[in-house]
Amino acid sequence: MKLMDHRKRILILVCTLFACIIGVSAMHMPSESVNASQIKWGDYIKREPAWYGSSEGIKFADMLISKQKPDGGWQKDMDMKTNGWWKGSTIDNSATTSQIIVLAKTYKATGNDKYLKSCLRGIDLLLDGQYENGGWPQVFGADGSYHAHITYNDKAMVRVMDLLRKVSRKEGDFAFVDDSYASRASAAVDKGVQCMLNTQIISGGVRTGWCQQYDENTLQPASARAYEIESISSAETAEIVQFLNKLDNKSPEVVNAIESAVKWMDDVKITGYTWDKKSGDKGLQPGTADDVLWARFYEIGTNKPMFVDRDGSKHYDIQGISKERSTGYAWYGKWGCKLIETGFVKK
Repeated sequence: MKLMDHRKRILILVCTLFACIIGVSAMHMPSESVNASQIKWGDYIKREPAWYGSSEGIKFADMLISKQKPDGGWQKDMDMKTNGWWKGSTIDNSATTSQIIVLAKTYKATGNDKYLKSCLRGIDLLLDGQYENGGWPQVFGADGSYHAHITYNDKAMVRVMDLLRKVSRKEGDFAFVDDSYASRASAAVDKGVQCMLNTQIISGGVRTGWCQQYDENTLQPASARAYEIESISSAETAEIVQFLNKLDNKSPEVVNAIESAVKWMDDVKITGYTWDKKSGDKGLQPGTADDVLWARFYEIGTNKPMFVDRDGSKHYDIQGISKERSTGYAWYGKWGCKLIETGFVKK
């Protein structure tokens, strides 16, 4: 009996060790069947330069090339099993922009032209896929759906413009681009900035912030998912302001857009409360005088925080929507705190 117990302990130990080895391997390298939205892109973009030339880095870059779509972009679901509009290349959830950055770093580390060609194909999609009015869709080729809307949601368009700004300046990992790419990228950024200025919401004659998405033809605030309706979004406003502030030689129009948005953020901030997403159905909880929050959505015209359920119904109290939605979305956040910390908003 004791011998049998000893063997069982050894077997359990071996199985545990094997599981750990498999787990560590999975942490370091996504499988060939991988969802782009599940990859922690920051982990792959911020690695030491030598990693991109390592066998592991090259294997990862080769996997990205194998998943690149004919138009030069990438799906969120790189398994390519997604149906509907999500079958198209997208800038949602860091897709396409992240692959371009990794491939640029891999080319820099290896000098292998296949990474250069794949990277440039991705950049070409971003340049060619920009609307004439300066915006970018969430999903390329998704005409007739909300995915075709100009999309600021979750930094989608800001992420594209950050990348193209680096290309235009031949900055960092994009020092290899030629003058033609730099010039095209510079023009794209200028058009994107003008789109931002043209889509800033004016309420009561005053510039405020931005909606998550806009109709690609009329430039009017538009809905996306049922619970993402027309509104002024504090998260997207904060991200746009931070991008605009990076620009060199800001025009008076850009300065006015920044100052107006920052004033709006200051006007609608919520102080003295905290919010926990996991228990979001309980609403705001009393905090300290130093606690500052913003609602994700504010009603255009009234600046009232608003919350929307899956059926599209609008509420002014988070406790009025279903628990699934109240705990399943970032209804409050500290998005404006970055602006406060850098001095754009007075406490």
